[in-house]
Amino acid sequence: MTPLQIVLIVLIFLIVLGTGMAFLRGQEEARKKRLMGVVQGNAALRQASSAVNEKDLQNKRRAEIAKKLKSDKAGADDIAGQKSKPGLDEKNRPGGAFVSRLANSGFSPFSPWCSLC
Repeated sequence: MTPLQIVLIVLIFLIVLGTGMAFLRGQEEARKKRLMGVVQGNAALRQASSAVNEKDLQNKRRAEIAKKLKSDKAGADDIAGQKSKPGLDEKNRPGGAFVSRLANSGFSPFSPWCSLC
């Protein structure tokens, strides 16, 4: 093995070891914070309030999504009622149904040299 390979292996080992130690230190600090909260008597209050807050946030998100879906559905119904179906002559042309769908959705007509038009 070359010295470069040895240095790289040692470097990778040190990075993995440092990451593991940082993770364990974070776990230990979190455990100490929980223990101090229990000793001070704040743990029960903190857990109850956080559970209620999470449920309130979820309910608010659901309500917003429901309102948005209702408004989108109402808007889609209005738009669907305004569209007209292409006639038989438009459907029989090469690309006729495709072109009529594009025209109904608001795109400008194709140029005269287009083979699909």
